[in-house]
Amino acid sequence: MSLNSQIPIMQKFIDEHQTQYVGKYRYHSSYRIGDFDFKARYYIFDENFRQLDIFVDVHVNNQVTYHFSEDFHEQEQVYIIKDILKRLIDVLQFKSSLHYSLYEVFLNNYQKNMILDPIDYVNLLNYMKYHQLTTYFMLFFMNMSGKERV
Repeated sequence: MSLNSQIPIMQKFIDEHQTQYVGKYRYHSSYRIGDFDFKARYYIFDENFRQLDIFVDVHVNNQVTYHFSEDFHEQEQVYIIKDILKRLIDVLQFKSSLHYSLYEVFLNNYQKNMILDPIDYVNLLNYMKYHQLTTYFMLFFMNMSGKERV
């Protein structure tokens, strides 16, 4: 069973939880960690403009289950889960040539002659943002552009 076969289950969850509520937390990044598992990171700024992050684990296999790093009211949880599922459905529409388990290996061994599908670059960027890999980010995109490292 593939993740694409789970799209109707994700869509059913979204349809069953229709609401006008707009959450306070905003999307930061997410990435796939298993055949049916994802991690996502959302944030909000407090009154002193400090970024407060929450982390969400989502599992989709015949049903949608999730776990938050913090306790939230039900409306905020549903808003975030629906947002994650919509993003997953969108990403699954594209062909990917880089397996999700190889992100770190790819980043450590990137060479200019490696060709990926556009969605793979999006997935790699999300992986790096999730883990705050600014060094990877800078080196990876500097290598892509052909600029020399300083």
